[in-house]
Amino acid sequence: LRAGGFVPRGTRVAGFVDVAELDPTILVDMVFFTGRNYLDHNFYGINTCFVREELGRALAAASAQVRAQGYRLVVRDCYRPLAVQRALVAAPSYDGIAASLANANHPRGAAVDARLARPDGRKVPLAPRGVPVRQVMASDAPVGEPYASGRRTLREAMLAAGLKPIRREYWHFDVSAPRRYPQLDVPVAAMAKWERLSIPPLPRTRGGPAAQPPPPAVSFVPADPDDRLGAAW
Repeated sequence: LRAGGFVPRGTRVAGFVDVAELDPTILVDMVFFTGRNYLDHNFYGINTCFVREELGRALAAASAQVRAQGYRLVVRDCYRPLAVQRALVAAPSYDGIAASLANANHPRGAAVDARLARPDGRKVPLAPRGVPVRQVMASDAPVGEPYASGRRTLREAMLAAGLKPIRREYWHFDVSAPRRYPQLDVPVAAMAKWERLSIPPLPRTRGGPAAQPPPPAVSFVPADPDDRLGAAW
């Protein structure tokens, strides 16, 4: 694992922060940069965690709590462009792993996927090896020890920092009322280069949600989902 990313410091889309700038002890290991994901693809191009400022401050607080217990916080996914979210949902191997477009909070920069590591960067196991991730991904899955203790440490730190867990994924946490923030489709690499971004409002359909722009083409190579998710999470 590597602390920080590979982008020039001091630039960001307005309202977003680079988590490694706020707290260099947080380990950044973005699953959609590494390619160790169920689509076997590097979507991001850079290993950098961008989130809304509110979420960044909460992660720094959670990081301090887990460090006091002998761990380090690891961020596995942060802001995720809508184009990537569409690719996850449309993949042949998709089976409810990623949230639907309407419910996705990663494109808002208001959600994070996280886990724990030892002080030297070694990952703390939060699920038994060799078990399909769909059997152990729920926050209340009966995983036993030592996995349950690690999950509890992560969850308690995130709750204390004001973040909200979800039942479906033990690794996922949202800010409160995440839909306050609009979903974006800016590539992650572009987030590192732009200091300001003006987002025009999307037109609304009669009696329905805002219309979404057509998805950019995103290519991927499907892989066995259980194997890649097991390696990733």
